[in-house]
Amino acid sequence: ALPLQFGSYVQVSFKGKTFSDVITLPQELVVNKTVWVVNEDSKLEPRSVHVLREEGSNFLIDQGLNAEEQVVKTLPEYPQEGMPVKVLNKANDEGNSANSDKTVKR
Repeated sequence: ALPLQFGSYVQVSFKGKTFSDVITLPQELVVNKTVWVVNEDSKLEPRSVHVLREEGSNFLIDQGLNAEEQVVKTLPEYPQEGMPVKVLNKANDEGNSANSDKTVKR
């Protein structure tokens, strides 16, 4: 093989680790390793999460959330644990997954 010259570009591919049970969230929803969810009583609840890695503007979460939880997309200015909320709209009526858009109102 010829050596690469300065300024040359190459295309490479390599095998990587495959992850399972990972949730993708926009970075702005994860603050200090915490994500807010709406619990079964329609109240705000913080979830401590583990960020596996960053991909573009998203975080891959592998611990602390499950796919059925309602992740809050727009928080009140000062969210408090146990604060009652009302879900104003749902982008995905098929389920209350962590990937659904949720806007809450206090």
